[in-house]
Amino acid sequence: MTSTTHNALTAGGRTSLDLPTEIWCLVAQELAGEADFATLFHLALTSKGMAGTVLPFLYQACGRLPALDDPQCHLERSACFWRSLIASSLGGTLFEYCCWIKDLRLNRLRNFLVHLPARSALEYQFFRPPIEDFRVMREDSSTVQERIIANNTIVKEVATMVTRCILTWAERENKPAAITSVDAGQFGWPAPALPGWLSNFSRLTSLVLNSGSLLNVAVARAIRANCPAFRELKCGYCKGVVMDAKLADFFQALEPNTLETFATGGPNSLGRQAFRGLCLHSKSLKTLALLRLTLRGLWSLDELRPCHALESLRLETAWFARPPMGHHHRPLSRHVYEGMVQWLRHCTALREVDFEYVPMASSILGEILPWSDVRLKNLSLRLTEVDVRFFLALRGQEGLERLRIEFQDIYRSQFRPAFRRILFRKALCRCQKLRALETNERFELEDLDSITGSLPAVEDLALNCSLLDDKSINLFRRCTKLKSLDILGPSTVSPDALLGFLAEIGNHPEGQHDGLRVRLGSQLLPCEFTQDEETRVALLIRDRFRGGFVIEYWYDAEQYLVSLPIRWGLESWSF
Repeated sequence: MTSTTHNALTAGGRTSLDLPTEIWCLVAQELAGEADFATLFHLALTSKGMAGTVLPFLYQACGRLPALDDPQCHLERSACFWRSLIASSLGGTLFEYCCWIKDLRLNRLRNFLVHLPARSALEYQFFRPPIEDFRVMREDSSTVQERIIANNTIVKEVATMVTRCILTWAERENKPAAITSVDAGQFGWPAPALPGWLSNFSRLTSLVLNSGSLLNVAVARAIRANCPAFRELKCGYCKGVVMDAKLADFFQALEPNTLETFATGGPNSLGRQAFRGLCLHSKSLKTLALLRLTLRGLWSLDELRPCHALESLRLETAWFARPPMGHHHRPLSRHVYEGMVQWLRHCTALREVDFEYVPMASSILGEILPWSDVRLKNLSLRLTEVDVRFFLALRGQEGLERLRIEFQDIYRSQFRPAFRRILFRKALCRCQKLRALETNERFELEDLDSITGSLPAVEDLALNCSLLDDKSINLFRRCTKLKSLDILGPSTVSPDALLGFLAEIGNHPEGQHDGLRVRLGSQLLPCEFTQDEETRVALLIRDRFRGGFVIEYWYDAEQYLVSLPIRWGLESWSF
């Protein structure tokens, strides 16, 4: 579609643009669906009439705009976007941009204001008329706390102005407001005003709040009465002695079996009452993410047994509820353990699981995976104890596409490391659809030989190993779709071996390595690259694969092994 549109714009003459508006609407709709924002933007520049046709699709899809690598460019783009919204709500623009957006992400406005340098050229450009009054609020703040208050005040004012403009437009056009998703941000939203404000958005499907304390029966009733399409709720944190009962009341006041997604991203005090309320949506709930759970919350998870429609489940234990170094988790009670096993065995639609420091997680998975119809695609684990049954169960997950497992080194004495490593390797070799693998298991050369020969579809690898040398780096030639190679363990790879490996995969007729990224995370100093050698490797990867190269050094292997638990900090997958 992009090339077709480009040809239409560059064919010369007016014929290419003199198509019915309905046709260009279909073109713009498809471009927005493909997230081709650059073509949409250039299409809008061709004429005023085309801008009126295309810009609504661009602003409707603005919530999916990717972040730019250059922070300054990203800041300038955010300034352009938010200025157009605010100015349009005041009638200061040719088009009513704010009436087209579907995602009102006020948290992004707050983040933009936080990173907007004070008294900079960009700040003066952003706050020029007709929104110059907001600059006065920022100029009057001299301390960090005053600046935070000023930014929050601006966000609240913008929310009010944009909402008023949207509702006026909707009433004039006799159409419902376009807003479907609201991210209310991290500022202190006035709780009494929230129900009335949400009632304005009849198409609302998603709500993001920083604090679950804003949720109550009044908010739920407002959503139930005015937002029939509401499906998704995300809270930054739900902490407090009354939050368990308060969330239970909220869930009960919603229309039963309408909530499809519930997620908490920070500390929470949820327990049996909230989980029982959540069970009123057992037939609709598909995505559940409960982060920073207390022990009380963990021991209440068996209450979720009726929720069998889950497709994605993420559980994380709060840091203060995790066992101290050198100790195991306190085991779940038999009642809770068996309740979780029975619950997850019946979640046959489950495709994504992420357990971080959940007690007995490997034992639970070891029981449900072999005997149930659960067929996972994404599995991410941080394990504090390891049950041998888990590796046997993993062999049956042949449809697994993404696997991330971190083993805590302090627990490796639980059974012989070689025994666990062999079991893990054999399980991986059965998962031939894996596209991404990330683990800190210390593989040997024979393990890498088996793994690279058994995973034809793998694209992203982040692996630990006892020592990666010139011989073992060549094993990755078998991975014909490799896009990312991150070696976590110590390495002694020479520049010539690495260049030879890159040249060979680049010339392979079946190779698909566009965007290849290579990182040697702990190259030992005796094998340090010179600056010229580093540059040669980086240029080859850039020119041949349009990718990147990073090399970091470590002093010796023994020192590396001591520091391994601290060095583990790779990016988690977001389900």
